[in-house]
Amino acid sequence: MPTTKSKFSWLTNKLLKSSNLAYSWIKIRVGGGTSVRFWYDNWSPFGKLLDVISPGRTNTMGIPLSATLADIYSDGAWNIRPARSDIQIQVQSFMTTLTLTDTDDSYY
Repeated sequence: MPTTKSKFSWLTNKLLKSSNLAYSWIKIRVGGGTSVRFWYDNWSPFGKLLDVISPGRTNTMGIPLSATLADIYSDGAWNIRPARSDIQIQVQSFMTTLTLTDTDDSYY
């Protein structure tokens, strides 16, 4: 959660405090995947993957924290290590339903 500060207005601090609630309403429609951050954006039915797959396990998937979907997709396939947990299996199963396109990613 972003940090509130006394120098910020009351409204800004209120918005920062409710950012987790707002996050669940902001979803990304995946197009080319160039602006969709794998770990941080709300692009899958699992929400923010960093919250679902513990940070200690991110390296077991071989996906850098700064990676976008386009970074781990090439020639029509996802370039990730085999799953090592049930949640990783679920995420990878969902990913098999996605195909990156030439269209822009968009928020809805």
